[in-house]
Formats: sequence, C-alpha cells, structure tokens
Amino acid sequence: MAKVIFSCWRGEVIDNRSKEPSEIPEIEAKDFPFTLGDSEPRAFVGWDGFVICQPDVNIVELMRAYFEEVQSKASCGQCFPCRVGTRVLAEMLGRIVDGRGKPEDIAKIERLARHIKASSKCQVGQTSPVPLLLALEHYRDEFEKQIAEPKRIERVKLTSHLTAPCSDACPAHVDIPTYIEHIRNYRFAESLEVIRERGIIAGCLGRVCVRPCESNCRRTLIDEPIAIKPLKRHVADQEVFHERMPRYRRGPRRSGRVAIIGAGPAGLSCGFRLAVRGYDVTIYEALPVAGGMAAVGIPPYRLPRDILNR
Repeated sequence: MAKVIFSCWRGEVIDNRSKEPSEIPEIEAKDFPFTLGDSEPRAFVGWDGFVICQPDVNIVELMRAYFEEVQSKASCGQCFPCRVGTRVLAEMLGRIVDGRGKPEDIAKIERLARHIKASSKCQVGQTSPVPLLLALEHYRDEFEKQIAEPKRIERVKLTSHLTAPCSDACPAHVDIPTYIEHIRNYRFAESLEVIRERGIIAGCLGRVCVRPCESNCRRTLIDEPIAIKPLKRHVADQEVFHERMPRYRRGPRRSGRVAIIGAGPAGLSCGFRLAVRGYDVTIYEALPVAGGMAAVGIPPYRLPRDILNR
C-alpha cells in the first residue's frame, strides 16, 4: 500500500494534491515499480509517466534529473533526436532549475519533447519524453512559477533502475532480459536461478502461463515477440533432463514454526521461501494432492504431473 499525491502511470491519473495528508487514501502499489529498495521512493519517473508520493518533491527538478539519467545511461546515441534532443532538454530544464529560465522556454521544451517522441528510432527515445509532456500537462503552473519567480532549487540524485516492458507486464516481475541473456550464453542453471527468484515453479509456468510478457515484448516492433514462455520451459526441462537438483542454500535455523494453510502454488512458494530462510514449515492441505488448482484444475496433458510434483 502507498499514499500517492499525484500519479499519471499506465494512463490512469490519480490527483490528491488538493487533499490534506490525512485525507489521502492508501492505494495498491502493485502496478508501480516500487521495488527499488526497502522503503517507498519519494517519487518515481519512468517511460510511462510519473508518481509523486511526498509533497516536497519539486516536479521541475525531478524532470531535469530524469533527463540527465536518460542522456547519460539510457540513450544509445544511434539517432540524432534522442542523442542530442534529450541532452538539450536536460540543459534547458537545468537552466530553469537554476533560476535562469525564460518564459518562452516552456513552449520550446514541449515542442522539442514532442519531436523526440515522434522521430526517435527506438522506444528509449520515443518514451523518454512521455513523463515530461505529462508534467507540463498537469504541473505547468510549477514550471511557469519557477520562471516568473526564479529561485535556485537544490538538485537531487535519482536512483535509477533498469527494467523492461516484458518484466513490467509479468505479474511476478521476473527479470526476463537477464534470464534470456543467460540462455544465450548457455548458462541454463543461472537462468533458472533468476526465474526462481520470483517464482519457484518454473517448469509449470513454462507450460501454463498466459505470457503477458510476450504481448509487451519490444521485438514485436520488428517482427514477432521472443518466445519467453518456451524459453522458461526449456531451462526448467534442462534441469530435469540432466537430473539436477535446484541450487539453493538453507539459512541458519531459526526458532519458531510456521503453519501455512493451502498447498497451492502460493502456499508452496511461501513454504519454500521460509524453509530456505531457516524456518520449520508445515503446510496443511484439504485435498489429497498438493498443487491446488494447478493439480486439480489443469489437465495433465497441459501440465504433466511429474513436472508439477517435482
């Protein structure tokens, strides 16, 4: 759960700016990339928009810092609009932050952002102006105020986190680019470890997942998506074929015992995570078999029982 002052993410706008802090409701943060650390960020900005969680966040400085990150880390430099345009945007926003902005700068920034979005070759350039355009739409008065009443704003340093549309679409947020890269280098065990960081039943997921990742794969801009789901199945089957056991270490034994109700995928995953951390776990299940709906709701021809029971 998170308290959001303003959000324009995934096409949905949440505006609580007129409310007192005590009046702002907590919302589910599952659709926000709030996995950057142990605590929620003060704000987040990315390819799809931005989210502000704290009232002291300066939107002008947030956009400047974002474009500095885009220019220094994300832009590959292959096309002129992204390579030069994002740098110019960062410089223009920097002048506004430093109190040296001019009234005509806002229109220039907006025009340049739209040009970068329309003419860049790849999704980095095409999506990087999106949060800035949304900021100008919803926070234009903040930009105008900073120009009309200039003051030097303290610069902030963003914590950057590289993700991908496929991973963002995955309900478990599996690090798909990393595990595919391991497969490319024939490091199947390492690939499986990456998958199991977010879901322990890789062999099952490689057979029955509805694969929203593939419909969000950037390869579709060229021809067709990468076979993400079959690749997951492949590395899981490699382990079975070579009769290898999963690689994990159990942590120091902890005091206390844990009871889990239900031996479905969620219960089994929870039990596994707790056991690895050193807890004694007992799972209670009403059905005669473990696996929940995966065992009794999916026919064996789609999910072989030896794969499920493994």
